Amino acid sequence: MVMAEMWISMGPQHPMTHGLWTLKVKVDGETITDADPELGYLHRSVEKMGERRKYFMNTTLTDRLCYASSTTWTHCYVLTVEELMNVEIPERAKYIRT
Repeated sequence: MVMAEMWISMGPQHPMTHGLWTLKVKVDGETITDADPELGYLHRSVEKMGERRKYFMNTTLTDRLCYASSTTWTHCYVLTVEELMNVEIPERAKYIRT
């Protein structure tokens, strides 16, 4: 039996992609002959929402950027805001963050 080439979508619900992106693959039998990745499935207009809020309210948005490392994104955001505002944090806070 001869199989024709076809395109198969592997995501965003496929376990391989974790919902972050989708991959459309062209197969000839069981051989992948071409692939077309589509990125951007996590884009939720976070930048625009962040523009309309006060800086301390954006930590709830940064938690949702990546489900696998939400605390890392929030930590990065907080450090950036503190540096831009020249905020000196207490020693206890430095100790807790390390």
